[in-house]
Amino acid sequence: MKKNVNLNGNDVLIYDCHTFPVEKLNVAMQRKDNNSRKKQKYRLEFGTFDIETTSHIDGTDKNGVLQGYAYMYIWQFCSADCVCFGRNWEEFQILLRRINYHFNNSGVSATYVIYVHNLSYEFGFMSGFFSAAGYHYDIFATRNRKVLIMRFHELSIEFRCSYKLTNRSLEKYLYDMRTGFEKLTGDLDYKIERTPLTQLSETEIKYCIVDVLGLYRAIKKHMQLTNDTIATIPLTSTGYVRRALRQRIENDKSYKRLLKDMALTPEQYSLVRRLAKGGDTLASLSNRIGEVVTNVGRSDIKSSYPTAQLCYKYPMGKFRLETDVSRKLLSQIEKEGDYFITEFMCTSLELKNPLTPIPCVQVEKCDLLYNKKDNPAIIYNGRVLKAKEIVIAMDMLTYKLFIKQYKFKTIIFGETYSCRYDYLPAVFRNFVIEMFKEKCQLEYTIKYEEHSPEELEQLKTDYALCKNRFNGIFGMTYTNPLHEEYIYNADEVKWNDVQELDLTDEATQQKLFKAQCNSVGAYIWGVHTAAIGRQQLDDLITAVGIDATLYCDTDSNYFRNISGVMERISKLSELRVKQAIEHNAYCTINDHTFYLGIIEVEDEPVQEFVTQGAKKYCYRLSDGLHLTLSGVRKSEVVQLKNDIRNFKKGFVFNPAGGITLHYIDCLPFVKHIKGYDNTECDITIYNHIIATERTVTIGSIIDNRIVSTEIDELEELYTIEENERV
Repeated sequence: MKKNVNLNGNDVLIYDCHTFPVEKLNVAMQRKDNNSRKKQKYRLEFGTFDIETTSHIDGTDKNGVLQGYAYMYIWQFCSADCVCFGRNWEEFQILLRRINYHFNNSGVSATYVIYVHNLSYEFGFMSGFFSAAGYHYDIFATRNRKVLIMRFHELSIEFRCSYKLTNRSLEKYLYDMRTGFEKLTGDLDYKIERTPLTQLSETEIKYCIVDVLGLYRAIKKHMQLTNDTIATIPLTSTGYVRRALRQRIENDKSYKRLLKDMALTPEQYSLVRRLAKGGDTLASLSNRIGEVVTNVGRSDIKSSYPTAQLCYKYPMGKFRLETDVSRKLLSQIEKEGDYFITEFMCTSLELKNPLTPIPCVQVEKCDLLYNKKDNPAIIYNGRVLKAKEIVIAMDMLTYKLFIKQYKFKTIIFGETYSCRYDYLPAVFRNFVIEMFKEKCQLEYTIKYEEHSPEELEQLKTDYALCKNRFNGIFGMTYTNPLHEEYIYNADEVKWNDVQELDLTDEATQQKLFKAQCNSVGAYIWGVHTAAIGRQQLDDLITAVGIDATLYCDTDSNYFRNISGVMERISKLSELRVKQAIEHNAYCTINDHTFYLGIIEVEDEPVQEFVTQGAKKYCYRLSDGLHLTLSGVRKSEVVQLKNDIRNFKKGFVFNPAGGITLHYIDCLPFVKHIKGYDNTECDITIYNHIIATERTVTIGSIIDNRIVSTEIDELEELYTIEENERV
């Protein structure tokens, strides 16, 4: 089968699995590391792959379990600008075997890579087929059902996830790369029951083409812009910035010694994992939930995490165990200019000010939370307002915030470590500021200089890549050095339960040490960056004021625009400018200076604002209502019918603009399928994913829970000899 389709003025020839011109695939290869014969070799040519599926739903059983099945009815593939379609897995197997045979005949063994934008989805369908067909394969997953790599044993072929490479939707990636093959609007509706015999319309065929040809062109351009090949291109978006920093520190012996000194012991690592947190997101306690507020402002911290890396001190050097720990000792450690991490138990915990916008004690970070039935803990959107006893781990900055926000009766400290506190090494800070300057230069060039349309498009592409790298600096360090193994059992076609890492195992300990020594930055630096970000947000909340703060999200604050607020924000921003100048966290391009860490206030005031909790808010600007609600596409704000008062508890977004995926692991079975177009055939159903239209109901923010833990469990962890009274 060959078919010509006109797409964007270009004729695209579609092949089938038998006619696809494998001879056009370049057999050239390259080692991953030219200096090593032991490294894997890769073909310089690559492919892209995608599938379209149908979900058949029979309803739910008496237990509410979804009944139905899903199957693939067409797949599309692209390599060397040639596009191939197929209608079943057997045809795809034929194509892969032809490609593998072509490369093997070149006389040199090397791996051929195929990119899939969200490999996890395609893997959910093809894993069962390839297992049933007798193939063996290994996968690397970041967590259950989140597949990054799939490698065959019998074929020199490797699937990779291009979403992890780009950290962007396919639509956004194709737009950023300006390939001329931007993703077509809409989707092939999974609810329409097509079969492998269904004839697709020309529009539907174009949609399928763009998903693989557009991705192929985008990745090819991406590699040209970053001077990469398939052998050198990173697996994830943060890999670019990690690679760039690694080149800087390659011959820096003092930096490598520092990382070795900072390598956490298993005990220290366990403590750091317990205290690690992300950014703060919460509707303020001082704001009435569901109340529509008018005349609202919004302020943002400019590049909060890079600001933290340049302008603040960090834990440095080897951690030392502290004994006889008390509040006085921790104060002394801080006074002497050092840093600490600690765990503690405290009793009769309660907020000093019941309207504190973002309480720092999170339920999920409490190792133990003990309540009496007549004195239950009060939980607000996952934050502890009051509790009888808690056990928790904290870094120094979070502990200081805890002392600021809470009062309590007794506190007893457990495992505590301290170390030197200083600015990040010069090589790291120079790397951050250089990437910031590169981003600002492109931003200035695009905004203030004249360019031809072609030049402007190229600059926008360069900026998109640069911004993505700059944003990846934080994630580069905030990466767990020990990855849990998520294992897919190909023989039984199912995911195994994740085994908790045994930190008493010598092999695991060696793996932890080696991973930290080979990293580009200490894990505690990433953890501390997030803590500094929360401190910066608290500084902004303090400037805005408890009475004015409505909602906070990592580095932004929605606030009542009352008297004095703007002046206080402006004063804080002036301090941030001085801080940026002091630490070289700025750059000047011609007549324009860019500062890290300043507070920016949106020019257009928010006319109306309402929130129902974390990641649940709606606001009105001059162009209408805008929506942020987890699981709901922003365009679905039209369902509120231009009335912000409809954004309330119990309101149902139907549809929510997305789908819910139901993963089904099963042994193969055959179904007789009849399509909407009366085509009929028997299809073997392997592992599959049923998609259902997502609906989202706005829930309540109030969450008063009693979490019961026996008090003797606490006493087993802590020997309470003398309570430190507060």
